[in-house]
Amino acid sequence: QFVAGADFTGALARRAVLLRGTAFSGPAIFTDATAEDVFLVQGAAFLGKESKFNRATFLKTAGFGPAPGQPAASFSGNVTFEAARFAGAMDFNRVRFGVVASQAVFKDVRCERSATFRGAEFRGASTFGNAAFLGGVAFGPEGEGPGALPAARFAGPADFAGAQFGGEADFTQVQFLRPTPVSFDGCAFKDHAKFGQAKFSGGALFSQAKFGALADFGDARFQGTEEGPAASFQDSEIAGRANFTGGQFAGSADFRNTRFGGETTFNGSVFAAEAIFTYAKFDRTVSFAEVQA
Repeated sequence: QFVAGADFTGALARRAVLLRGTAFSGPAIFTDATAEDVFLVQGAAFLGKESKFNRATFLKTAGFGPAPGQPAASFSGNVTFEAARFAGAMDFNRVRFGVVASQAVFKDVRCERSATFRGAEFRGASTFGNAAFLGGVAFGPEGEGPGALPAARFAGPADFAGAQFGGEADFTQVQFLRPTPVSFDGCAFKDHAKFGQAKFSGGALFSQAKFGALADFGDARFQGTEEGPAASFQDSEIAGRANFTGGQFAGSADFRNTRFGGETTFNGSVFAAEAIFTYAKFDRTVSFAEVQA
Protein backbone atom coordinates (compact mmCIF):
# COMPACT_ATOMS: atom_id res chain seq x y z
CA GLN A 1 0.00 0.00 0.00
CA PHE A 2 1.29 3.41 -1.03
CA VAL A 3 -0.15 5.79 1.57
CA ALA A 4 1.33 8.90 -0.04
CA GLY A 5 2.13 9.61 -3.70
CA ALA A 6 3.91 7.00 -5.83
CA ASP A 7 6.03 8.48 -8.61
CA PHE A 8 7.46 6.14 -11.28
CA THR A 9 8.09 8.84 -13.89
CA GLY A 10 10.47 7.57 -16.55
CA ALA A 11 10.96 4.21 -14.83
CA LEU A 12 12.12 1.27 -16.96
CA ALA A 13 10.98 -2.26 -16.07
CA ARG A 14 12.80 -4.97 -17.99
CA ARG A 15 10.88 -7.82 -16.31
CA ALA A 16 7.26 -8.30 -15.33
CA VAL A 17 5.53 -5.59 -13.30
CA LEU A 18 3.10 -7.10 -10.79
CA LEU A 19 0.85 -4.64 -8.97
CA ARG A 20 -2.01 -7.02 -8.24
CA GLY A 21 -4.02 -5.92 -5.21
CA THR A 22 -1.87 -2.81 -4.70
CA ALA A 23 -3.53 0.28 -3.20
CA PHE A 24 -2.45 3.79 -4.19
CA SER A 25 -3.93 6.24 -1.68
CA GLY A 26 -2.26 9.25 -3.25
CA PRO A 27 -1.32 10.22 -6.82
CA ALA A 28 0.08 7.38 -8.94
CA ILE A 29 2.39 8.69 -11.65
CA PHE A 30 3.75 6.46 -14.43
CA THR A 31 4.38 9.21 -17.00
CA ASP A 32 7.02 8.24 -19.59
CA ALA A 33 7.52 4.85 -17.90
CA THR A 34 8.32 1.75 -19.98
CA ALA A 35 7.30 -1.83 -19.26
CA GLU A 36 9.24 -4.25 -21.47
CA ASP A 37 7.42 -7.28 -20.07
CA VAL A 38 3.84 -7.77 -18.87
CA PHE A 39 2.22 -5.06 -16.73
CA LEU A 40 -0.41 -6.67 -14.48
CA VAL A 41 -2.49 -4.56 -12.09
CA GLN A 42 -5.59 -6.71 -11.49
CA GLY A 43 -7.24 -5.81 -8.21
CA ALA A 44 -5.27 -2.59 -7.83
CA ALA A 45 -7.13 0.38 -6.32
CA PHE A 46 -6.10 3.85 -7.49
CA LEU A 47 -7.72 5.91 -4.72
CA GLY A 48 -5.98 9.24 -5.26
CA LYS A 49 -7.25 12.26 -7.14
CA GLU A 50 -5.15 11.44 -10.19
CA SER A 51 -3.35 8.59 -11.91
CA LYS A 52 -1.13 9.38 -14.88
CA PHE A 53 0.19 7.01 -17.55
CA ASN A 54 0.86 9.73 -20.14
CA ARG A 55 3.31 8.66 -22.86
CA ALA A 56 3.89 5.36 -21.05
CA THR A 57 4.97 2.40 -23.19
CA PHE A 58 3.72 -1.14 -22.66
CA LEU A 59 5.57 -3.57 -24.91
CA LYS A 60 3.59 -6.65 -23.84
CA THR A 61 0.18 -7.28 -22.25
CA ALA A 62 -1.20 -4.56 -20.01
CA GLY A 63 -3.76 -6.22 -17.75
CA PHE A 64 -6.12 -3.99 -15.77
CA GLY A 65 -9.08 -6.37 -16.10
CA PRO A 66 -9.98 -9.25 -13.77
CA ALA A 67 -7.90 -12.39 -13.32
CA PRO A 68 -8.53 -15.59 -11.35
CA GLY A 69 -8.78 -14.55 -7.70
CA GLN A 70 -8.54 -10.84 -8.50
CA PRO A 71 -11.18 -8.30 -9.58
CA ALA A 72 -10.48 -5.59 -12.13
CA ALA A 73 -8.54 -2.49 -11.21
CA SER A 74 -10.47 0.64 -10.22
CA PHE A 75 -9.81 4.37 -10.41
CA SER A 76 -11.45 6.80 -7.96
CA GLY A 77 -10.12 10.02 -9.51
CA ASN A 78 -8.88 11.27 -12.86
CA VAL A 79 -6.86 8.83 -14.97
CA THR A 80 -4.95 9.75 -18.12
CA PHE A 81 -3.27 7.54 -20.71
CA GLU A 82 -2.70 10.39 -23.16
CA ALA A 83 -0.29 9.40 -25.96
CA ALA A 84 0.46 6.06 -24.27
CA ARG A 85 1.59 3.18 -26.48
CA PHE A 86 0.33 -0.38 -26.07
CA ALA A 87 2.39 -2.71 -28.25
CA GLY A 88 0.68 -5.75 -26.72
CA ALA A 89 -2.92 -6.45 -25.80
CA MET A 90 -4.65 -4.03 -23.44
CA ASP A 91 -7.30 -5.38 -21.08
CA PHE A 92 -9.64 -2.96 -19.29
CA ASN A 93 -12.56 -5.35 -18.87
CA ARG A 94 -14.80 -4.46 -15.90
CA VAL A 95 -12.55 -1.56 -14.86
CA ARG A 96 -14.38 1.22 -12.99
CA PHE A 97 -13.30 4.68 -14.02
CA GLY A 98 -13.79 7.47 -11.51
CA VAL A 99 -16.79 9.32 -10.18
CA VAL A 100 -19.21 11.79 -11.75
CA ALA A 101 -16.75 14.70 -11.72
CA SER A 102 -13.72 12.71 -12.89
CA GLN A 103 -12.14 12.11 -16.30
CA ALA A 104 -10.76 9.07 -18.11
CA VAL A 105 -8.46 10.23 -20.92
CA PHE A 106 -7.25 7.95 -23.71
CA LYS A 107 -6.57 10.79 -26.14
CA ASP A 108 -3.92 10.02 -28.78
CA VAL A 109 -3.36 6.54 -27.34
CA ARG A 110 -1.88 3.97 -29.72
CA CYS A 111 -2.92 0.35 -29.35
CA GLU A 112 -1.20 -2.04 -31.75
CA ARG A 113 -3.01 -5.23 -30.67
CA SER A 114 -6.45 -6.01 -29.29
CA ALA A 115 -8.12 -3.67 -26.80
CA THR A 116 -11.02 -4.76 -24.59
CA PHE A 117 -13.29 -2.61 -22.42
CA ARG A 118 -16.12 -5.12 -21.90
CA GLY A 119 -18.07 -4.44 -18.73
CA ALA A 120 -16.10 -1.24 -18.06
CA GLU A 121 -17.89 1.63 -16.28
CA PHE A 122 -17.07 5.21 -17.19
CA ARG A 123 -18.74 7.23 -14.44
CA GLY A 124 -17.31 10.60 -15.41
CA ALA A 125 -16.22 12.15 -18.70
CA SER A 126 -14.22 10.00 -21.10
CA THR A 127 -12.29 10.91 -24.21
CA PHE A 128 -10.71 8.71 -26.86
CA GLY A 129 -10.10 11.57 -29.29
CA ASN A 130 -7.61 10.71 -32.07
CA ALA A 131 -6.87 7.33 -30.51
CA ALA A 132 -5.43 4.71 -32.87
CA PHE A 133 -6.69 1.16 -32.37
CA LEU A 134 -4.78 -0.88 -34.95
CA GLY A 135 -6.28 -4.19 -33.82
CA GLY A 136 -9.81 -5.02 -32.76
CA VAL A 137 -11.46 -3.04 -29.96
CA ALA A 138 -14.37 -4.39 -27.94
CA PHE A 139 -16.80 -2.48 -25.71
CA GLY A 140 -19.65 -4.92 -26.38
CA PRO A 141 -20.64 -8.03 -24.39
CA GLU A 142 -19.09 -11.47 -24.54
CA GLY A 143 -20.29 -14.89 -23.40
CA GLU A 144 -23.31 -16.07 -21.46
CA GLY A 145 -24.02 -17.12 -17.89
CA PRO A 146 -22.38 -16.07 -14.60
CA GLY A 147 -18.97 -15.41 -16.12
CA ALA A 148 -20.23 -13.37 -19.07
CA LEU A 149 -18.93 -9.90 -19.70
CA PRO A 150 -21.62 -7.23 -20.24
CA ALA A 151 -21.34 -4.22 -22.51
CA ALA A 152 -19.54 -1.10 -21.30
CA ARG A 153 -21.54 1.77 -19.79
CA PHE A 154 -20.81 5.47 -20.18
CA ALA A 155 -22.55 7.55 -17.50
CA GLY A 156 -20.74 10.76 -18.40
CA PRO A 157 -19.91 12.59 -21.64
CA ALA A 158 -18.01 10.50 -24.21
CA ASP A 159 -15.86 11.68 -27.10
CA PHE A 160 -14.31 9.47 -29.81
CA ALA A 161 -13.82 12.20 -32.42
CA GLY A 162 -11.04 11.42 -34.90
CA ALA A 163 -10.36 7.93 -33.55
CA GLN A 164 -8.99 5.32 -35.98
CA PHE A 165 -10.17 1.71 -35.82
CA GLY A 166 -7.99 -0.68 -37.83
CA GLY A 167 -9.76 -3.87 -36.74
CA GLU A 168 -13.32 -4.69 -35.80
CA ALA A 169 -14.94 -2.08 -33.55
CA ASP A 170 -17.56 -3.68 -31.30
CA PHE A 171 -19.95 -1.28 -29.52
CA THR A 172 -22.85 -3.74 -29.46
CA GLN A 173 -25.34 -2.95 -26.66
CA VAL A 174 -23.12 -0.20 -25.25
CA GLN A 175 -25.08 2.40 -23.29
CA PHE A 176 -24.25 6.09 -23.52
CA LEU A 177 -26.46 7.39 -20.71
CA ARG A 178 -25.57 11.09 -20.59
CA PRO A 179 -28.15 13.32 -22.37
CA THR A 180 -25.41 14.95 -24.45
CA PRO A 181 -24.23 13.90 -27.94
CA VAL A 182 -21.54 11.25 -28.30
CA SER A 183 -19.07 12.29 -30.98
CA PHE A 184 -17.60 9.89 -33.51
CA ASP A 185 -17.04 12.74 -35.95
CA GLY A 186 -14.20 12.08 -38.37
CA CYS A 187 -13.64 8.50 -37.20
CA ALA A 188 -12.30 5.87 -39.60
CA PHE A 189 -13.56 2.29 -39.30
CA LYS A 190 -11.53 0.03 -41.61
CA ASP A 191 -13.25 -3.20 -40.51
CA HIS A 192 -16.74 -3.99 -39.22
CA ALA A 193 -18.31 -1.30 -37.03
CA LYS A 194 -20.90 -2.87 -34.73
CA PHE A 195 -23.36 -0.62 -32.90
CA GLY A 196 -26.32 -2.98 -32.83
CA GLN A 197 -28.70 -2.32 -29.89
CA ALA A 198 -26.52 0.54 -28.67
CA LYS A 199 -28.27 3.33 -26.75
CA PHE A 200 -27.40 6.99 -27.34
CA SER A 201 -29.34 8.99 -24.72
CA GLY A 202 -28.13 12.33 -26.10
CA GLY A 203 -27.73 11.47 -29.76
CA ALA A 204 -24.74 10.34 -31.83
CA LEU A 205 -22.57 12.31 -34.26
CA PHE A 206 -20.84 10.43 -37.08
CA SER A 207 -20.28 13.39 -39.41
CA GLN A 208 -17.45 12.85 -41.94
CA ALA A 209 -16.89 9.35 -40.57
CA LYS A 210 -15.64 6.65 -42.94
CA PHE A 211 -16.77 3.04 -42.75
CA GLY A 212 -14.68 0.64 -44.82
CA ALA A 213 -16.89 -2.41 -44.23
CA LEU A 214 -20.16 -3.26 -42.49
CA ALA A 215 -21.80 -0.46 -40.48
CA ASP A 216 -24.30 -2.20 -38.20
CA PHE A 217 -26.76 -0.02 -36.26
CA GLY A 218 -29.56 -2.57 -36.10
CA ASP A 219 -32.05 -1.84 -33.26
CA ALA A 220 -29.92 1.06 -32.02
CA ARG A 221 -31.72 3.84 -30.13
CA PHE A 222 -30.91 7.48 -30.80
CA GLN A 223 -32.40 10.11 -28.49
CA GLY A 224 -32.05 13.69 -29.72
CA THR A 225 -31.83 16.86 -27.65
CA GLU A 226 -33.09 20.42 -28.08
CA GLU A 227 -29.63 21.44 -29.27
CA GLY A 228 -28.78 18.49 -31.49
CA PRO A 229 -30.13 15.69 -33.69
CA ALA A 230 -30.77 12.12 -32.67
CA ALA A 231 -28.16 11.03 -35.20
CA SER A 232 -25.98 12.78 -37.75
CA PHE A 233 -24.11 10.98 -40.51
CA GLN A 234 -23.67 14.12 -42.61
CA ASP A 235 -20.85 13.83 -45.18
CA SER A 236 -19.99 10.30 -44.05
CA GLU A 237 -19.07 7.34 -46.28
CA ILE A 238 -20.16 3.74 -45.77
CA ALA A 239 -18.35 1.47 -48.22
CA GLY A 240 -19.87 -1.79 -46.99
CA ARG A 241 -23.38 -2.82 -46.03
CA ALA A 242 -25.32 -0.36 -43.88
CA ASN A 243 -27.83 -1.87 -41.46
CA PHE A 244 -30.25 0.43 -39.64
CA THR A 245 -33.01 -2.18 -39.35
CA GLY A 246 -35.25 -1.48 -36.36
CA GLY A 247 -33.40 1.70 -35.45
CA GLN A 248 -35.27 4.27 -33.37
CA PHE A 249 -34.60 7.95 -33.98
CA ALA A 250 -36.27 10.09 -31.28
CA GLY A 251 -35.25 13.32 -32.95
CA SER A 252 -33.98 14.40 -36.35
CA ALA A 253 -31.82 11.98 -38.38
CA ASP A 254 -29.35 13.73 -40.66
CA PHE A 255 -27.94 11.77 -43.61
CA ARG A 256 -27.16 14.75 -45.85
CA ASN A 257 -24.52 14.01 -48.47
CA THR A 258 -23.92 10.53 -47.03
CA ARG A 259 -22.61 7.97 -49.48
CA PHE A 260 -23.87 4.40 -49.11
CA GLY A 261 -21.60 2.09 -51.10
CA GLY A 262 -23.21 -1.23 -50.17
CA GLU A 263 -26.71 -2.53 -49.65
CA THR A 264 -28.60 -0.33 -47.22
CA THR A 265 -31.63 -1.13 -45.11
CA PHE A 266 -33.81 0.97 -42.82
CA ASN A 267 -36.53 -1.67 -42.59
CA GLY A 268 -38.73 -1.24 -39.53
CA SER A 269 -36.98 1.94 -38.41
CA VAL A 270 -38.89 4.60 -36.48
CA PHE A 271 -38.31 8.29 -37.27
CA ALA A 272 -40.03 10.49 -34.66
CA ALA A 273 -38.87 13.69 -36.37
CA GLU A 274 -37.52 14.66 -39.78
CA ALA A 275 -35.18 12.35 -41.66
CA ILE A 276 -32.90 14.26 -44.02
CA PHE A 277 -31.37 12.48 -47.03
CA THR A 278 -30.59 15.53 -49.15
CA TYR A 279 -27.88 14.69 -51.73
CA ALA A 280 -27.37 11.23 -50.19
CA LYS A 281 -25.94 8.70 -52.67
CA PHE A 282 -27.00 5.05 -52.77
CA ASP A 283 -24.72 2.94 -54.99
CA ARG A 284 -26.69 -0.26 -54.32
CA THR A 285 -30.13 -1.39 -53.18
CA VAL A 286 -31.77 0.62 -50.40
CA SER A 287 -34.86 -0.53 -48.48
CA PHE A 288 -37.27 1.42 -46.27
CA ALA A 289 -39.89 -1.32 -45.77
CA GLU A 290 -42.31 -0.81 -42.87
CA VAL A 291 -40.65 2.44 -41.76
CA GLN A 292 -42.62 4.55 -39.29
CA ALA A 293 -42.33 8.28 -39.72
